[in-house]
Amino acid sequence: MKAQAASWLDYWERDEFWFGSELWKINAELFFREVQRFIEFKKTDNVANLGCGAGYLERLLAPRVKAIHAFDTARHFVETCRENCRSLPNVQASLLDGDYTDITRYGERFSLVFCLSVVQYYRDKTEVEALIRSTRKVALPGARMLIADLPLKRGLPGFCWDDGCSLLLSLREGYFGSLLRTTVKGWRKFYDYRTFCKKTPPLLFSREEIKGLVRRMNLNAQIITNGLSIHANRPSLLIRF
Repeated sequence: MKAQAASWLDYWERDEFWFGSELWKINAELFFREVQRFIEFKKTDNVANLGCGAGYLERLLAPRVKAIHAFDTARHFVETCRENCRSLPNVQASLLDGDYTDITRYGERFSLVFCLSVVQYYRDKTEVEALIRSTRKVALPGARMLIADLPLKRGLPGFCWDDGCSLLLSLREGYFGSLLRTTVKGWRKFYDYRTFCKKTPPLLFSREEIKGLVRRMNLNAQIITNGLSIHANRPSLLIRF
């Protein structure tokens, strides 16, 4: 990166590692397949996808649902999502500026809300609760919200175990070569990402904290322990309204 980012919002505006990475596309494909074990897509679904990135998930999901509103805080991701989904009339993309936890200002109601690999980059965990409250206000009866891929608080053995499981997952699913190419060719950009992670650590969660969130907000929710992404062993929270 040409200049040091000041916050995660700033980082994603300047990101060079994940933007265009084939791993991001692989992650969307893996998530799309695995999430169907827990969520049924319906032709009547009006979907919000928070943190849409380049729009890979939108391209997979569009034929299965009524409409998708993709959101991101980074302008270049929103523009790229629009370009990649230009041929899909049921997909639109918007910038989440200002209060990025507030999706009530767009005048829509949703039956399905995805938030994949996003909340760890929030300023604090109270923003996760704000996002859930905001979603509750625009949720259609029977709506589902999935906050997916929550990184866990781990000691060194746990982190090593997770990395090893992620590596085995890449071998089993056949994208180890892509993982290796991304790491080798983009090592400088990956180094920038890891350096910023050390400066501004992403939020980490414990299973007890997730359970506490469910109790505190009186949610009808299920904690999914199966990994839904290229990051092994990360739980997700499925909320029903």
